[in-house]
Parts: sequence; C-alpha cells; structure tokens
Amino acid sequence: MQIFFSDKHLMHQPKTFISRGQLKPCPEIPKRAEILLSATKSAGHKIANPETFGLEPVGRVHDQDYLHFLANAWRMWSELPDYAPEIIPNVHPGRNMDTRPKAVVGLAGYY
Repeated sequence: MQIFFSDKHLMHQPKTFISRGQLKPCPEIPKRAEILLSATKSAGHKIANPETFGLEPVGRVHDQDYLHFLANAWRMWSELPDYAPEIIPNVHPGRNMDTRPKAVVGLAGYY
C-alpha cells in the first residue's frame, strides 16, 4: 500500500471536540500520526511525501462557497467578541433548511 505522509500532518492538533454534549480533549494529536506512521513502516509499506498541486484541483471538487468559508472562517470567528481559540460549531443545519447561514457560527455547523 502506498502511504502519503508529510511533517505538516503533525500540525493537525485540535485541542477539543464535543462528545455527547461535553467538551473533551481531542484524540487527533501528533503522537497518533507518529504511531500510525511507525506501524505502516513496520508493515513494510512505502512512505511518500505528498505533492502540492495548489488550489485549482480543490476548486474542481468543492463548492466555491465552502472554499470561501475556509479562507475566511478564522477572520470571521476572531471578530466575535468572545471567540474561542478553536472553531467548534454549536449549531447545525436542519433537514428542512433551504438557505446557507450567513454568520460564522452557523456556517461552521453547515460545513
């Protein structure tokens, strides 16, 4: 199996997530990536560094509104008067929702 790994993967380390209504420490920590990388190497899998293709291919498969949200979410979030250090949605779209939210809190749950 071909495994793609970059040291940039170790940058993914959210601090918290919500589980059954409770704020909990996130299990997605760099140590977990290191354990998985070690296991794949021990199993004899080839490790390759992923290539960078820019955002053009991303735009072919993702909605432009979603990409705009990702590009602007932190700025919008940090403009809130009591923003947290991480964007964690506390509202989510219902099945009868017919419009995209405008506020960052709603957008975080929407996307």
